[in-house]
Amino acid sequence: MSVRNGLNCSSIHMVTLQLPLNTRVTSLKTFSDDGCTTEGRVKEIEAARETFLEQSSQGLPSAYVEVQNSFTYSLQVSIPPMGETDVELIVEQLLQQRLGEVAFEIPMIPNEEVDKVKFDLSVEDVFGNLLDFDIDLDLEDLEESNVEADVKGNSTNTTFPKPINLHITDARQHNLPQVIRGRFKPNEVPSDGYLYTDGSCFEHFFLPTSIDPMPRNFFFLLDTSESMKYSNKLDNAKKALINFIDSLSPRDSLTIQTFAGKGTIDLWGVRPGTEEEKKDAKVFISKIKVVDDYRIWGTDLHEALLEALIRAQYDGEETQNDTVNVLVLISDAWASAGETDRAKIAKHVYDLNKDGSVKIFTLGFQGQADMTLLDAIALMNGGISAPILQGNEDFASQITLFLGSELGTILLSDVTVKITGEDVTVMGETKKMYPLLAEGYEVVIRGLIGLPHARDANAPIKAITTAATMDNIQNWEVSTVVDLDDPVKSSLC
Repeated sequence: MSVRNGLNCSSIHMVTLQLPLNTRVTSLKTFSDDGCTTEGRVKEIEAARETFLEQSSQGLPSAYVEVQNSFTYSLQVSIPPMGETDVELIVEQLLQQRLGEVAFEIPMIPNEEVDKVKFDLSVEDVFGNLLDFDIDLDLEDLEESNVEADVKGNSTNTTFPKPINLHITDARQHNLPQVIRGRFKPNEVPSDGYLYTDGSCFEHFFLPTSIDPMPRNFFFLLDTSESMKYSNKLDNAKKALINFIDSLSPRDSLTIQTFAGKGTIDLWGVRPGTEEEKKDAKVFISKIKVVDDYRIWGTDLHEALLEALIRAQYDGEETQNDTVNVLVLISDAWASAGETDRAKIAKHVYDLNKDGSVKIFTLGFQGQADMTLLDAIALMNGGISAPILQGNEDFASQITLFLGSELGTILLSDVTVKITGEDVTVMGETKKMYPLLAEGYEVVIRGLIGLPHARDANAPIKAITTAATMDNIQNWEVSTVVDLDDPVKSSLC
């Protein structure tokens, strides 16, 4: 990004950037028009601000980036009098295959109008081979404009078999997105996984194939407090549950519990996923209504979660050993009845589920639900938490997609990966434990390696994946050799 200053004094320009979730800033550099280059360092917030303001007061080019929330970063740039400052911000995101494809988001412009935009994009596999990719960008809108482009395609969802290069010189004339979304289909991963390293870091990919799905014991905990009637939240949640029930097989089982100002309002199940029982479940769901009894207004998340967890654990004990027990909470509220202390609610749920026998997934309507509490409960109990966003797709579609993708066909549970090697120190690994792994998902782990002894010798390194399957506990092992003569292949390095 290039920022100019037409004043005869130093100035500070601030922009906000929308970055994808799970993104980290890896490098921040500034370049002035006199050829001076500075490189950023990670500091405590106050120390970073003081350094930035001191450089600005001296008329020096500098930049300061700060995280505002999970998606938003603020970038402040100091520009010398009558000068120009170029800023290079490099970010990295760990991408994971879901349902057979890898989705990505790339920042295009900051949260303000800009004069010019240069956008280059290519997708490569780990060997440097180009892959086709799709992006959501209206090229027809740009076709008649002052755009230098090397692209193929002219629709809002275009497949590109080669790198795309856009140079938009009249960017203010277009409604450009702050973030470009896209996707690509990765190459097939061997059945035991794929591991490579370049002597400084490693990447490991694991996507199981030829594995029978595990039977599932589902327990849905649905909020029916008064606030769920607004924006048709309850109706959309019911629609999503009915859609998901169609995916159940006779090997699966289902329980539905509603709650509001007390832990249990209505209860259905536990029943197998046969056609007859699925029809009965749909009838039950269609009759669920928002609680209108003032004596049980409010939301008792604490009591609801504990009662649901006890029932789910009991149901799990009655099923076969290879069954995955999943509790799914859908709510739009904060704890307003019964126990309301976040820390106590999270602790009590965790204490009751210490053995991890039930994986708890939470879905909260963003802006109303206590996502801090829902995130903590999912994280502490082997599940995933996700916000239901206003203004994106309709609520029912978001819930249906989450349930279908995360819990649709479960192949593995309690997945752990261990990276080891002779004369190799492994450090800084990303997530190594996955409570569940659904069909079409992959495990991706990155980390650093160190060779404390002779660095002129090749050293073996291996990845061992252990997980519960239909056939009890299984192990997969893949190995490679640290070859110091190999070119760098990992983006982490």
